[in-house]
Amino acid sequence: MAITLLQQPTSPNGSGGDIIYVVSSNETAQPQHKFLLDVKDGNDVLLKRLKQPTNPSGYCVFEISQIIDDYMGYDEVWNTTTITSSSKSNIKDFKIYAGEEYGASTSGSVTIYNGNGGVGDPAVGGGTKTFIPAVEERSEGFNWVFSDYTASYLTNSPLTQSVSTDEWGTLTHFNITGSNPTTITYTVRDSNNTILGTTSLTNTFSTSVEDSKIIHIPVGPKNLSSLPTIGSILQGQTWNTLQVVSNTNLGTITYKRRDNCIPQNGTRFAFINKLGVWDYYTGTLTKTQTRSFNTNTYQQNFIDYSTNTPTITFNPSRRGETIYNKTIDAVFSAQTDWLTQSEADWLVELFESPSVLIQSDNYFLPVVITNQNIDMKTNPRGQKLFTYTIEYRLANKKKNRK
Repeated sequence: MAITLLQQPTSPNGSGGDIIYVVSSNETAQPQHKFLLDVKDGNDVLLKRLKQPTNPSGYCVFEISQIIDDYMGYDEVWNTTTITSSSKSNIKDFKIYAGEEYGASTSGSVTIYNGNGGVGDPAVGGGTKTFIPAVEERSEGFNWVFSDYTASYLTNSPLTQSVSTDEWGTLTHFNITGSNPTTITYTVRDSNNTILGTTSLTNTFSTSVEDSKIIHIPVGPKNLSSLPTIGSILQGQTWNTLQVVSNTNLGTITYKRRDNCIPQNGTRFAFINKLGVWDYYTGTLTKTQTRSFNTNTYQQNFIDYSTNTPTITFNPSRRGETIYNKTIDAVFSAQTDWLTQSEADWLVELFESPSVLIQSDNYFLPVVITNQNIDMKTNPRGQKLFTYTIEYRLANKKKNRK
């Protein structure tokens, strides 16, 4: 009398893929037999219990990605000025246990048996599983490939990007492979490659603590504006590049200063990428805004039948058609600069993202991407020049007028 766990997901894993458990038992012929699967949080609090019969071959397959994904979220760290751990939104630990239930007859009560052969809640599991809201496409397998990002940041963005002095930005890193502490070194250079300043930040979070298994690193000039040595330099116009280097061989990312003499033409997007964390991109070309108005009216009588005086005077200003509700919808568009092949491929993640914001001074406003279709850059030989038009509306609409 025992449960056998035949398949389970690797850890860490992405909640945006297929999370599969396969179990079997030698008790499937028992009356009213069903397999149980308990999904618990990292503190063993039950979140969901699934019940499922065996298939004709004697196995039971559970797919629990929707349950896991419901408990995931995104850290709001756009303006962080220090290396920050998760708020337990972007990364979570779960414990999954398998068991079974059956009765002595087809009509009697059932008893729960744990996977070790005794009476009790499900007890067979593969240990603690760690998840982030990363996506794993079905053409690529059942398990998100964590090893692809142990020596890099959680982004598919190009290693060289452009940024303005007034822009915020972050990078995210897994902190669960013994890389703690992580020291990030920032080096600012001018156009002659002369070092203007350098400084560093160090992460001291424990890799054994759930919310410290993922860390967010400030990289935008605005995030770094208060740092010694380089903060004031990044708010000026004499620097050319900001180089971000980690002591844990995560690779080097370089930010080139973009001339922001016409800042009103740029739109800074923050979006959740395929790895479940924030990426940033600025559409630098002209942005547009289109407003549409929907007006509801009624016809008011020219003669005031509700008068409170003994006589009715002639009032040429009395309104006939009267507005009782007016809704205002604004649709915006932002144009990207000319894109390389790698930039075009990466920016598809912005259109696919479940959460997109735009920077407005020191705030980020939620928006909804409204593009129904995009033409993708897929031919580097035939598509030498390529841009995207990003269409969006504010998630919080203007107030109705009455």
